[in-house]
Amino acid sequence: MAKPNILIILADDLGVDVLRINAGVKTVAAQVNAKNGVAGPVTLPTLSRLLAAGVHFQNAWAHPVCTPTRGSLWTGLQPWKTRLGYPTGGDDNLGSQAVTGQNIQTLAQSMVGYKCAMFGKWDLGTQRTPVEWGWHTFAGIFRGGVRPDGITQYGFPSQPPRVNFARLKGATGSTKPDKCGAAAKALAAKYDATFLNNNPDLRNYIWEKDTVGANGKANPPLGPADRKHIYITEDQVEDAKRWILANQGPWCVALNLVAPHDPWHVPPPHTFKATTIKDPAKPTIQEMLVAMVESIDYYINDLLTAIWSQLANTVVIFVCDNGTQDFDPDDRLVSIDDELGDDKATSSIGGVHVPMIVADGGLLTGGAPCYVKTAPRSIRSPVHIIDVYNTAVDIAGLQPSPLLDSISFVPHLDESVRKPTRTHNFSQLYLKPGPGVNAPRIGASVSDTESQYKLTCDLLVNASGVPVDRSSQPTTALVLDYKFSCLVPDPAIPGSLKEKQINALAPNSDGSFTVTDLAYQDKLIELYTVLARERPYDDPKSGFPVIKRSSFVFPPALLDTPVLIENVESKRYLFSDGPALSRDRGAEGGWGPSPNVVGADANYYNRALWIIRRSGECYLIESLETKRYLFSTGQPLTGARGAEGGWLASSGFESPKLVGADANYYNMALWVFQPQGDAFLIANYQTKRYAFSDGPALSGARGGEGGWLASSGFESPKVVGSDANYYNRALWLIKRP
Repeated sequence: MAKPNILIILADDLGVDVLRINAGVKTVAAQVNAKNGVAGPVTLPTLSRLLAAGVHFQNAWAHPVCTPTRGSLWTGLQPWKTRLGYPTGGDDNLGSQAVTGQNIQTLAQSMVGYKCAMFGKWDLGTQRTPVEWGWHTFAGIFRGGVRPDGITQYGFPSQPPRVNFARLKGATGSTKPDKCGAAAKALAAKYDATFLNNNPDLRNYIWEKDTVGANGKANPPLGPADRKHIYITEDQVEDAKRWILANQGPWCVALNLVAPHDPWHVPPPHTFKATTIKDPAKPTIQEMLVAMVESIDYYINDLLTAIWSQLANTVVIFVCDNGTQDFDPDDRLVSIDDELGDDKATSSIGGVHVPMIVADGGLLTGGAPCYVKTAPRSIRSPVHIIDVYNTAVDIAGLQPSPLLDSISFVPHLDESVRKPTRTHNFSQLYLKPGPGVNAPRIGASVSDTESQYKLTCDLLVNASGVPVDRSSQPTTALVLDYKFSCLVPDPAIPGSLKEKQINALAPNSDGSFTVTDLAYQDKLIELYTVLARERPYDDPKSGFPVIKRSSFVFPPALLDTPVLIENVESKRYLFSDGPALSRDRGAEGGWGPSPNVVGADANYYNRALWIIRRSGECYLIESLETKRYLFSTGQPLTGARGAEGGWLASSGFESPKLVGADANYYNMALWVFQPQGDAFLIANYQTKRYAFSDGPALSGARGGEGGWLASSGFESPKVVGSDANYYNRALWLIKRP
């Protein structure tokens, strides 16, 4: 079979919170949850077809804003290497040499034997056009968006920022009335008057188009009167359609849609459902955003239908460049969704978690797959938009460069391909303090293989964006701070994640940090090790603050010898109930029926004696009498300690019990000790829960209760796995008998 064509469709400012992928029922929908109501859901039939014929990556990341993402996507290098850390509003140019000294080569330059074309948003400067960077054809916009279009380019003052039809037609306050009149005339010839008058903003219609000549140089821009297709998404798709139909493969096309980037507007009415916008005379921002996403779906279908004859041998990669826009840039007090400050342009998970589907054109056309052998399926493995570079090279049958940060995810598309895939995700943005920089920012994040934990490092700034030190005083130094979080499903948005912060680090006077919650020590060191390979900004000598292990060493005298483990508050001993092991470890097949571990008042039959044995960086706690391991049942913690509100059902959550298991299933019998004066917190390595003594404290002499079972007249209370040290009941003394 001929080499497959590659169609990369990049949507702008569209996170998983708005584009909702339900892989179980193979549907994709658009919905926005806002404080003043919900827009959508509206099913997107074209993207749903891609999902049914492709691989969905549940944990795909990008960088938090467009410029660093596009720099990484088209070079395969991290933003600190390309010097493109944040859109400055100026001319952010892609240079020919990385910070590391290596020559930069774009994807188009690497796709030997392929015809390459790009349509839509470039956003990597004008010192060299996309054609000069290896693309055979380019048409779209060089800049990062069209919000300035219709203002500066049409001679209007900067306020008010929106351009409606009345303002355009009347040229009120414009220094270019003839240009305004020509644009208004072109729109009036194409669209219904009611539609134009109701549309609150027309900048996506009066935008100016950039094209590049065969010599690689930019042509004069084209206004709406100069174009057959006025609306920006339609124009970009039509350009891609015409070029593909005129070229037989193999080809690689990058369709870099500007939508649904602001400014918010109503797209052409035939491209979205009439019910999406309840009152056409007063569309809400949320309704317009959903309609814009619907319009994307409509035009992608238009493209796929037009290239049907070539689609059967085409791999379609649909991905987004960063999270959804958090607020209306024309009115920063207006939040797009129900929470402000957790999406685009932030280091939050909402700024980097993006939709990604890789579909097989053969399956889309009802035939055999041309390349993707594993579709349809949805996988949790981490991938990054930077990986599209080497994946495209891999699909083309070329040799991916090992010198790039891009890691091919072809093994996820074809299981017969055996090569390493990504194990951690990394994302960053940076805008260093300097002249003309009003709000500097430096931020980077890394997540683990399971996308369960996230470590973020951000520049400390105050509410005005001024860099500050740890005492909140303005400083010229760059003070970086860590935030460690657990990633949990957002109950209101399927497929989306929320961060729950965990306090597990403490800053040191030298700028480093030390682990304070030893249950998370290995995970923090793992994430820091990944982060330390990168740089916070475009200086190869810069670095992230060091994270140090705790200096605590468990007393050797308490290892490999019988010990009593006594609760500080209840005075009860950790005690192993039930029968002793009678077979090999693991022969019982699980921990479901394992006997409880309880808090007894005395060391009956030596069942309160334990042997603590080192296992790597953790410890196994084995009953001397029953040979059973202390084992934590239940779900791992998913938030800060104490967030569950208690350990009893009356608090809204009942902590799971600890049992005596015959083996270390899933590492749930591994423990870490955290010193607290003369006592210890005993935290499970896997669930992060503390061993916790439930029930009443001792009220008499040891052994006065007469046993640990109900048949003795008193049943010893259980030991559970709690999320925090309520009333010191998670503190234990460890002593030799």
